[in-house]
Amino acid sequence: MSITMLSSVSAKEASIEYQGVWTDYAAKEYVAGDGTKESPYLIKDASELALLAKNVNEKEEKDKYY
Repeated sequence: MSITMLSSVSAKEASIEYQGVWTDYAAKEYVAGDGTKESPYLIKDASELALLAKNVNEKEEKDKYY
């Protein structure tokens, strides 16, 4: 059996259209939790994951729970 998918959009049209770096799209804060063992931060979308990465890179996530 062979499956072939044909696309009606070019690779250029399908590319993500944004400028800057991914940390520009980081959330301002986590939606839920306070980073403790009892109430860990809940990461619900890509912008919150970007916030985590940004904070880790800036060494602001020491002793936090997710």
